[in-house]
Amino acid sequence: MKVLFWSPGLAHRQILDLLDPIDGIEVELVSGIDEFLGSLPDADFAILTDQPEAEARRILDAIERTAPRLIGMHFVSAGREGFDTVGIPGRLRVSGAAGASAPTVAEHAVALILAVGRQLAGSVLNQHAHIWDRAVGAQVRSLEGQTVLIVGHGAIGQAVGARVQSFGARVVGLQRRPRPAAGADELGSIADLDRYLPDADVVVLTAALVPETRSLIDATRIAALKPTALVVNVSRGGLMDHEALADALRAGRIWGAGLDVTEPEPLPADHPLWDAPNTIISPHYGLGGSPQTIQRIARGAADAVIAALGSLGEASTSA
Repeated sequence: MKVLFWSPGLAHRQILDLLDPIDGIEVELVSGIDEFLGSLPDADFAILTDQPEAEARRILDAIERTAPRLIGMHFVSAGREGFDTVGIPGRLRVSGAAGASAPTVAEHAVALILAVGRQLAGSVLNQHAHIWDRAVGAQVRSLEGQTVLIVGHGAIGQAVGARVQSFGARVVGLQRRPRPAAGADELGSIADLDRYLPDADVVVLTAALVPETRSLIDATRIAALKPTALVVNVSRGGLMDHEALADALRAGRIWGAGLDVTEPEPLPADHPLWDAPNTIISPHYGLGGSPQTIQRIARGAADAVIAALGSLGEASTSA
């Protein structure tokens, strides 16, 4: 079975280490979309990361035209929004690393909540200026007793919920398809988002970016938030209207924001969010820093290859 592997950086070495001892596969490494497309006709399986919609369309068009052997794709990225927007052919086996990064991304979400809530950015600025100013302490907030609304209560959302519950927060988790889940005191539907927003002290976005969730938190919904609300996004920048967010922060209509993702990325140097008050922006590294996360991503890719290899074996046996 020929495995086409295009995953620059993310768990690259660890995936190769786990693929190496698997009998019956040949791994071809590619470093860009043109190489990927050129090698597709001979590939049985592909390991890759999500791509912007235009690139995803090129790949999926090529699969339909030139890759009859391809039986599946495994995404090492947490999401595959670009491909889902275009539409992956139903004949393909599709898997991904959606839950692998949950503990690490949840940790980053909580770090943003605490950093903004405890006014750490202001304290760091004062430290660099050698200023001891306890007035900063008058602005801090505790998570205890707060209502944290998690929009997208999947693996990452549940991990965020469990962590903020340990601080004494009450958690409301919203899902596109409500089902039993851990890490929440109350579960609801994203379809009822407007009912929950006015009561939220903290809103954490962990939903996947799909057509139904693009610009989910728009100007109207930002206006529905408390003036004391804190918004945190560790999922995809396209979930929010960033111009409306910047306007609300500058006008004091909401209290603060913690963003690990923006749209576009990188955030343009002249974007108003850079100077928005009580806002912390990190450049999309929420899943970093955890060897365990990288190993889970690698293990998931290897397991997907083994499963695909097994299905090919079953097909050849039944034939």
